[in-house]
Amino acid sequence: MEQKATFFRIVELMSAGIKAELSEQEALELDELLDTMELREMYNDMNNGREIVRRLKRLERYAGPACDAAFTDFKKQVQRTERTGRIRLFRWASAAAMALLLMAVGGQHLIQRSGFFVSPESKIGPAVEHAFLYSYTDTGIPITGPADEHAYNYIGQDTAFTLLKVLYPKQDAAVQNHLVVPRGATYTIRLADGTKVVLNAESELRFPALFSQNERRVSLKGEAYFDVAKDARRPFVIHTGDSLDIRVLGTKFNVQTYKDSPRTAVTLIEGAVSVGLGSEAGVVLKPAEQAVFDRKSNLLSVRPLENTFHSVAWSNGYFDFDAAPLCQILKELEKWYNIEINTDGIDPDELGLFSLHMSRRTTIAPILNMLHEITGLNFRTTGRTVHLFY
Repeated sequence: MEQKATFFRIVELMSAGIKAELSEQEALELDELLDTMELREMYNDMNNGREIVRRLKRLERYAGPACDAAFTDFKKQVQRTERTGRIRLFRWASAAAMALLLMAVGGQHLIQRSGFFVSPESKIGPAVEHAFLYSYTDTGIPITGPADEHAYNYIGQDTAFTLLKVLYPKQDAAVQNHLVVPRGATYTIRLADGTKVVLNAESELRFPALFSQNERRVSLKGEAYFDVAKDARRPFVIHTGDSLDIRVLGTKFNVQTYKDSPRTAVTLIEGAVSVGLGSEAGVVLKPAEQAVFDRKSNLLSVRPLENTFHSVAWSNGYFDFDAAPLCQILKELEKWYNIEINTDGIDPDELGLFSLHMSRRTTIAPILNMLHEITGLNFRTTGRTVHLFY
């Protein structure tokens, strides 16, 4: 009960802030409570005015009658500032917006993080840093722990005493290393040329022990975020399972090419990327553009994006779905939490589209409870199987 009272005290103080009724002493109290409740990170995120507007507009449909009036007032303030060509959302406007999220949607998440509700699902934790490295043999070397440490200890070819060099001193470009990231895991590696690759759950990366003099070629299954080291003499080429070749010199981009998805998507964050089918001439992407390859029609198209946040949110530690079908959300949950979701008797496609923005670093409990709130579905877990029912 003490934690619950603290939670509602936070909301009370935030509401007072937007009305300019917060004393200096109460402001200090709010700062201390945010630290106590471990909400500082989310609070700081919410201080980005444009992000507040984006989230509130997406979550408007879920707001209950209790916060309709407050939300309307907030939108009026946003419209006034937008007419001047600027978004000026001060500290307490951000706090009030966060309070609205707490009441409208996010409160369930934060309440459960604070321990107000305990459910069996809380035992299922998020993905961990883990992978298997195959080189020369069919036996994978398990890699577990901080990504940066193992990125160099196991993968980095520039370090004199790497594990690969100790085990297999005669490395050359003909030797292919195979990094496998299973369900319920993620992993970050840094290749010999300095390229950083963040691999999502259920993904695989093949790369040579040493890159050739002409190009740096790797192959990918699943999803990965690439930060490619610049090398004008040797283009970096990523080959996907559906014969796409993604060619770059040095840039940041995301590639999603899961076998259970009908498409491959390449999203460019900065720089330039060429995407094509094998030897065929490809399309050249500009920043904030996405190339989509439809495997059924065998067509490659390009579309502009308002922002690239959705595509790379996973690599920054967030689930971020904007008007997504429930089946897409459930698939990602299965990969990230290493679970099976049973939908017998339910057609997820009939339930419409849903928007969801939550941390990936939590147990599955707040995610399931949030889905219950927005879909009306109930959840029951048996081991690592989640059953959906009305």
